[in-house]
Amino acid sequence: MSKVLTVIALFGAVLFGTATHAQAPPTLPQGNTGIAQGYPNDAGISGDARVLFFDGFESYTSASQLVSSGNYSNSYQGSNLLIDTAQDFLGTKSLRMRMPSTGSEVSNAIVRPVSP
Repeated sequence: MSKVLTVIALFGAVLFGTATHAQAPPTLPQGNTGIAQGYPNDAGISGDARVLFFDGFESYTSASQLVSSGNYSNSYQGSNLLIDTAQDFLGTKSLRMRMPSTGSEVSNAIVRPVSP
């Protein structure tokens, strides 16, 4: 119990200590003023130097290709991942992460490191 209180106290000190000296981050763009304004339906947005990462899942035929493509460094619970052609947004494919009903933890994930 004392370890939990120590962690909470430390977190509180860090949170309140930095909150009083840091400036608020700039607000996010609203409406048609962000990067996407020049890319209707995101067409061509992957080529913009301001975009950190984009994946429409169009080039994959199976979820195992997510890591082998080099776009992702790892995946978890691969049997729950599926490149889906029935559910999509604007393109023809999407990544489906199935969440089975179970009494234990399930951590579906794909990992994409982003360098500064």
